[in-house]
Amino acid sequence: MNKQAEKSEIANVVAAINLLRAVHRHYSQLSSMADFKANVIVGVTLIALANFTLRYDLVFTTPSLMVLAFFLFTSLLFALMALIPNLWFYKVHPEMPVDYLFFPNFIHMPFSKFEDTITKMLVNDEKMIRAMLIEIYDLGMYLSQKKFRYTHLSYQMLFIGIIATIVTFLIQLILKHL
Repeated sequence: MNKQAEKSEIANVVAAINLLRAVHRHYSQLSSMADFKANVIVGVTLIALANFTLRYDLVFTTPSLMVLAFFLFTSLLFALMALIPNLWFYKVHPEMPVDYLFFPNFIHMPFSKFEDTITKMLVNDEKMIRAMLIEIYDLGMYLSQKKFRYTHLSYQMLFIGIIATIVTFLIQLILKHL
């Protein structure tokens, strides 16, 4: 192999690793954003539900407040599900190899086996890039199937709850004036 081809191959490996690092960093930021949004919903719904408990007599006699309390509680549950860590994330595709860079996949393994596995992975650039690809894929699946899914459902419940509360209140208002 000549020097120019060797430099090109090294540059391609470095570029690939830098790209994969950037993608991983981006996924980590997306995970933090999902956590932040879920935490906002938890805070808002807990404050509202705490206020409802102070006036439980009013909540249970007013249909629109009962609807709002139900959807706030549902939204809170979905937000909590987005925040609760899942250490044993299931594999979506059984043909996918194990991601040994994700800690739940190695916490029950003896250190010597973990060390051997990681050392074998670091032997050449192709194995390192493959390990990074598996890590990115698993992280993306975790984000889409857990964090973003439940955060999205939480916001949907909050949105539907606000609309249902307004509709219920308007119906109450119309029935009161008939």
